[in-house]
Amino acid sequence: MTTQPASKLIFLGGAPGIGKSAVARKLYTLLDNCIWLDGDDVWRMHPFEVNPATKTMTEQNIQHLLRSYLTQKVFTDVLTPDQIAIILKDKIIAGN
Repeated sequence: MTTQPASKLIFLGGAPGIGKSAVARKLYTLLDNCIWLDGDDVWRMHPFEVNPATKTMTEQNIQHLLRSYLTQKVFTDVLTPDQIAIILKDKIIAGN
């Protein structure tokens, strides 16, 4: 029986406009078997409004998506240039 390698979570951080999304886009084309989760995807709502409720909802959605990607071991790499994921990393790994 072959075991799947553990998923790798790749964080891309930096100031706005520095090229995090461009790097993620390139890695996405170079890595086999990967997921690209961009923070913009989970904040895409209309009307766009940041308040305690939408912030909590977005954080919970990110936790759910990342935990699912990491625990299912279907994909070997998870790319995220999202700063919220960096903040939530410990919660996601701990399963909170």
